[in-house]
Amino acid sequence: MRLRLAGSLFAALILGGSVAVSGCKAPAAAVDAPSSQPVAAPAPAAPVSVDRASVSLEGVRVHLTIDDVPYMTERGTPMRLSPEDTLALNQRLIGVLGQHDVAASVFVVCDRLREGDGTLAVWHQAGHAVGNHTHSHAPLNRLGPEAWLADAAACHETIEGRIGADVAWLRYPYLGYGNGAEARDAATAGLAELGERTAPVTIATTEWMYAYAYRRALAADDRARADAVVADFHAHMDEALREGVAMAAEVPGRDVPQTVLVHMNELVADEIGTLVARWKAQGVVFVALPTAMADPVFAMDNHYAGTGGVSWLKRIRTAEDPPRPYWFGQTEGPIIEKWGPMPVKGEE
Repeated sequence: MRLRLAGSLFAALILGGSVAVSGCKAPAAAVDAPSSQPVAAPAPAAPVSVDRASVSLEGVRVHLTIDDVPYMTERGTPMRLSPEDTLALNQRLIGVLGQHDVAASVFVVCDRLREGDGTLAVWHQAGHAVGNHTHSHAPLNRLGPEAWLADAAACHETIEGRIGADVAWLRYPYLGYGNGAEARDAATAGLAELGERTAPVTIATTEWMYAYAYRRALAADDRARADAVVADFHAHMDEALREGVAMAAEVPGRDVPQTVLVHMNELVADEIGTLVARWKAQGVVFVALPTAMADPVFAMDNHYAGTGGVSWLKRIRTAEDPPRPYWFGQTEGPIIEKWGPMPVKGEE
């Protein structure tokens, strides 16, 4: 078991402002081992109950994954940014990741791409994995397997046409695998025919809600409110990562690569450099997507039959495993209470 880290690094960095970033270099981790096949699983530890406050981040492996490229927008609303501004926002984030040698994966909503939008090419050229988030971003539970697979296939073709390379990964919209095993298994089989594999999320953060609050504060030119949202965001991300480490210590009973979900928005573009620097200073090791997905935890059975978008570390738990309150499902209410109602993000 890891011991809690002491110190006030988080407070010092928040008070000191964001880490300065400049330039753009290809992330060193992008040349990580290409195999995505699971390796042999270590013997599981005996089930235990783990308090996230008792774990540290020393040696924790993290893969950063970014949904809703080229831009996170509210459901049913047009893109807020021009193609040129969208590209510039994406390039800024790519530059930050390059400075910190982080190889991310990005998942594309294809109906948000416009004519002349070069965002996919710059992500691919910088060495990041470019994956499928379906054409319309509609959940599998609403469309059903046949229509949903057609939606995924359309985006698959679009991405391959824009980057000139195979698309190997998919992220389910809203992290929803469908309603029941039949729909889930039909979608999985259809994705295999496309040559795609699901990239599950272990750290299902509520970053998207902070991003909307941050966007509102910037639009109102309220810098003090924006700074307060940023501080809450960083605290949330720290707690989310420690919760993921604690969940893995219970089931499967060992350290696993943590796949951390954020979205393509202004908050992430502005603050991911600070987040990465803080986590690295606390011992986090960033890895590429194929390395993370080779861990046998991602080949374990999915026992979750609900339609909600939950962490993979909840999906692999069985009725016999020690019960654990789902912290990731308890975060939205307090955020709304503090920062106000959020735009409708989606529906299951």
